Amino acid sequence: VDWAGVGEPTGSLKLDGSDFGTADAEPNAWIYRLFSLPAGATVVRFDSSAHNRDGSDSELRVRLVDDAQVEYTLIDWSVQTGAQDQFNFMEVSADISAWAGQSVTIYIEQGDNDVGIHEKRYIDNVIVR
Repeated sequence: VDWAGVGEPTGSLKLDGSDFGTADAEPNAWIYRLFSLPAGATVVRFDSSAHNRDGSDSELRVRLVDDAQVEYTLIDWSVQTGAQDQFNFMEVSADISAWAGQSVTIYIEQGDNDVGIHEKRYIDNVIVR
């Protein structure tokens, strides 16, 4: 996990991990944070882009773990492809209203979906509201 810098979207977070040719449906890089959700919380949202290279096709998953340590998949593995010299940020959002008023940990995870290159995923503008 890196903060992106020169030549990449400055200020975004870069998730970069690999299965080294053996896909395993497990995350390769991730970020997480504990949130004390306000009573009216309804959504976690952020912007995400695949790497800016042709052939990039990283996976993304969003999970939530509640106070009882029960895990919920908010967004299952989804693939976003990249394009040469372009970062194509798209909004990603998930409903968290069922956990409003609780303390939860939210995970944003990157996966490598088999042998590939440029499996990076960029995350920016994370908001819980």
